[in-house]
Amino acid sequence: MELKFLDLHANNITSEGFVQLMVCLKTNNKVKDLNLSRNNIASDIKLFKRVHTFLNHNKILENLNLSFCNITEKAACMIGTGLRGNRNLQVLNLKGNIVGSGLKEIAKSFVTNTKALCIKELDLSKNQIESEHVTQDCIDMITSEFCTLKTLSFRDNFIKH
Repeated sequence: MELKFLDLHANNITSEGFVQLMVCLKTNNKVKDLNLSRNNIASDIKLFKRVHTFLNHNKILENLNLSFCNITEKAACMIGTGLRGNRNLQVLNLKGNIVGSGLKEIAKSFVTNTKALCIKELDLSKNQIESEHVTQDCIDMITSEFCTLKTLSFRDNFIKH
């Protein structure tokens, strides 16, 4: 039996538990779909920074749901830099966090990932993103020759123009 989908939705997982999970998944070559929504995984930013290495080196995970996980702007920046070396992730759900200015690093990952970031769906809805957060990096993300996005959601943010 192969475990391909791991659903840990709403289990009150903290940064410490998230780090332990990343260690386990580092050697796992089966889980392709991970749902960590509605957990508090970014509660300790010092521990959460390990997400960068995890995303950069993971070769299996295709779908990552981090919706409503209290991901702050700093944590979003760490996710963005981690995506720069990722080739396999196809769906990233960050809905209901506080990404804000961290959007810049996420957008940069689409432009600077020369290994061809494969994300087809990116959900950034309900992230308190304001007009000033939508910078040239966001435009470059959408127009980049390396961009593989098919669905990009900015619903329920504060983008006025």
